[in-house]
Amino acid sequence: MARRRKKRRRRNFGSILTVLTVLIVAGAIITSITVFLKVAKFEVVGTSKYSPAEIIEASGIKTGENMFSVNKFKVSSNILKKFPYIGQIKINRRFPDTFIFTVTERTPAGYIEADDRIWLVASDGYLLESFERAEFKLVVPQIVGASLMSPLPGSKVSFEEQGKIPALSEITSGLHKHGLIPQINLIDISKLYSLSFTYQNRLKVVLGDVSDINAKIKMFNAVRDKLKETDKGTVTLTNPGEARFKPE
Repeated sequence: MARRRKKRRRRNFGSILTVLTVLIVAGAIITSITVFLKVAKFEVVGTSKYSPAEIIEASGIKTGENMFSVNKFKVSSNILKKFPYIGQIKINRRFPDTFIFTVTERTPAGYIEADDRIWLVASDGYLLESFERAEFKLVVPQIVGASLMSPLPGSKVSFEEQGKIPALSEITSGLHKHGLIPQINLIDISKLYSLSFTYQNRLKVVLGDVSDINAKIKMFNAVRDKLKETDKGTVTLTNPGEARFKPE
């Protein structure tokens, strides 16, 4: 019996020693993280509209701050709110001391006139900034057929007719995807069943409704390549599998 008690005591002592060892090691790890993993450097990739210094300042992260105390969601939210041209930002830690900001900027896709100002619209449907008419120099298409409501830089486009918001986003995204934005003069969303755009001031392209926009724009590229550079008229693409050209 005495021997069994001694064995139990030894086992209990060994278990306690193991727990204490684990706690000591965990404490050492936590201490090293707190003491040694401090922010010292930043890298900013993918920005042209804003300087790296502006983005770092907007992040609110300070050198000397603990790497794990930084709330990446809060930091990205702060940056997106301040800079309308930034559509996405990824924030990564590179140990032992660096934060990396990878920026994806929005691309201007058109402009809308409202309250005697020109509002620049990104291809994802967000407002970027506004200009006086005299100072606006960008070569992007004018968007007509809808009235802006309460425009603010960095906010999503808002129209009285809500159905025109996804329609505009589909068209601008499609034109941007196919590299056509610089050659488009006008995007007309007046009628949701007869959306259209004007190419090089010589071809009116009728898309019909918002369905299959990408396929219709792809079809337009194929039709355009078969036309002469001097041809003028209307290209009807209400059916993505069929194109009709009516010359002027």
